[in-house]
Amino acid sequence: MTEKNKKTHSFILNRAGKIFITIGVLNICYSIYCNNLHNSILLILFFTITNIVPGLFILRGSLLAAAITRWLAAFSLSIFAPLIFMIYIISQPIGLTLTQIKLFPVSMATLFITIIIIFGFLYWTIKELGHQEIKTQITNKKKTRNIFTPIILGLTFTVISNIMWTFNQFHKKPFETKAIEMSKQELGTTYDFHVDKINIEKNGIKQTITGTVIAWNNKEIKSIKVRWND
Repeated sequence: MTEKNKKTHSFILNRAGKIFITIGVLNICYSIYCNNLHNSILLILFFTITNIVPGLFILRGSLLAAAITRWLAAFSLSIFAPLIFMIYIISQPIGLTLTQIKLFPVSMATLFITIIIIFGFLYWTIKELGHQEIKTQITNKKKTRNIFTPIILGLTFTVISNIMWTFNQFHKKPFETKAIEMSKQELGTTYDFHVDKINIEKNGIKQTITGTVIAWNNKEIKSIKVRWND
């Protein structure tokens, strides 16, 4: 390993560590600005663990921290991407998503920009901490982390979660149908309907069903609470 490569490896880790710490601090400041300090404790803890702590270790030149952080970024990206697809393409009607974009363009644009930034940051982490200089150092230290392992694990977790979600939805289908019928009786047929959630509480041989139905048309979106005993 030449002196030039050593300096390049140290420079990359130093730069990545500073960026991680900066992003963590900015996220914490933004969380405090949007909420009060008391309500931001969990977010502060989250950003400290996910940004500042690994950033400090990477800044100090820890190859183990760089390898673990890159592994976790790949795992998170392989879960996060299918999850967003499932929420806005599969589980939610595309008509509802388009109506949300039409009626709330600023908030939806902010949401999508945030998603893009998160995608970008995770991808940047994988690329930045995967430079050949760093990978060579990690291999020399016998701390190799195969990047395909977290991707496969993340996708496997996502597939299993989707299968479980599908079976759960199949079990709740009769209750969703009734929830939509109750919502139609309340609002009429000038809306489209989507069951946002259904909860089933069992009490002996009886059960209480509660849920939320989203009703929308070209002019508005409404949230309807439903409840009945079965």
